[in-house]
Amino acid sequence: MTAADSITDNPWYLAAQLVQPALIRLVDQLRQQLTDTAWKSSYETVEVWPENPPGHQDPAETEPQILYWLYLNPKDAPSETQPIQINLWELCYQICFESYTPVLDRPTIQDFQLGDVAVDRTLFDDDGEVDWNRLDTKAAEVVKTMLNFYNSSIKYSCEPD
Repeated sequence: MTAADSITDNPWYLAAQLVQPALIRLVDQLRQQLTDTAWKSSYETVEVWPENPPGHQDPAETEPQILYWLYLNPKDAPSETQPIQINLWELCYQICFESYTPVLDRPTIQDFQLGDVAVDRTLFDDDGEVDWNRLDTKAAEVVKTMLNFYNSSIKYSCEPD
């Protein structure tokens, strides 16, 4: 086994190779699949700064977590209707990992431990590069599943109590 083999077998290295491409494909699939639907969508980027306990690192060296939110509201909903809030990182994790069940309203970025998740190795080609076609296909499936879930509840969310 070469040093290159051990790097590409490292789950964190593989996950790092997938995250940005997965986010790109996810946003593109959302754009495509939300066109001509019953949903109004908007996005928000939020910086979440960690709290530094006494005696820990200098706040100037601390970096925020960047959360990306998708908000969905039925197009015919009254303006005061609370939108559905979806953490886009959770959908990215569903794309990048095998058998990951997202918590779509998670208020932070999930902190995984080694062994908690397994990278979906089918998203890489034989040379160890990201397979953009497979990645796009999986992103499309994840978005379709999410929209089908919310589409099944749309008629109930707009009805008065």
